[in-house]
Amino acid sequence: MSNYRMRRLNSEIKKTISEILTYDIRDKRLVNVAIEEVQVTPNLQHAKVFFSILNDKYKGKVMAGFKSARPYIRLKLARQLDLRQTPQLDFIYDTTERDAAHLEKVIESERDRNE
Repeated sequence: MSNYRMRRLNSEIKKTISEILTYDIRDKRLVNVAIEEVQVTPNLQHAKVFFSILNDKYKGKVMAGFKSARPYIRLKLARQLDLRQTPQLDFIYDTTERDAAHLEKVIESERDRNE
């Protein structure tokens, strides 16, 4: 599969999962979850779904919510995208933004200290 098609598939899966979370899932543990990125393996067997939440202390509850909703999300994904093979979904907590914000604060405090 070409890079363009993989990027398009990743984007479509991200968009569809976001819509499923917004309109179909009633699990309170999955409220205020943002899907940041999706990476599907070239053989379409697995997809890493990176998500973020507003408060780190709810990470365990959100992960439990995804574990419970995973079969339903995969079924809805298969129906909406009409894929020959629907990948297994692995939900991964994405700390990139939080880490970047922390790094920015450290750099800023060092800059202030050195002036």
